[in-house]
Amino acid sequence: IDLVASLCGCFWSLGIMSDWREAMEMAEMAEQMEMMRREEMERAAYEHARARAEEEHRAYEEAMAARAEAEAVALWNHRLDQATETIKRVLGAAKEPLVASAVEHTYHDKYRLVEAVVSTGLASLLTCFSQLGLSRDQVATAIEWSN
Repeated sequence: IDLVASLCGCFWSLGIMSDWREAMEMAEMAEQMEMMRREEMERAAYEHARARAEEEHRAYEEAMAARAEAEAVALWNHRLDQATETIKRVLGAAKEPLVASAVEHTYHDKYRLVEAVVSTGLASLLTCFSQLGLSRDQVATAIEWSN
């Protein structure tokens, strides 16, 4: 800016610029242009820093989600192992419970497994209702209400 003002002063003294006011206007314009350039650089630096921070935050969230998922899978597997050990103790040595995905099976076996699990669940639910003192008619009424 000082250089522009000096040049404008030189131009004025050489008669290239007609008056001092024109020289000062040129210097002010140069100063405004420099300020605009600095503001644009600051804005670009801010946008770059903001984009980088957002990218780092997104990466952090993805890492935390992956960690949480891995911990949930590990917890699930731990609980499954505990349940399997409990079942082995209850059933004794006569039965060997296994996870369905660890056993060779045919396509139709999975439907049989689902049918057995759902039937067992429904039988358990009906037993709970009878232990609560509900009669068959009251259970039938509850089923009608659900429809």
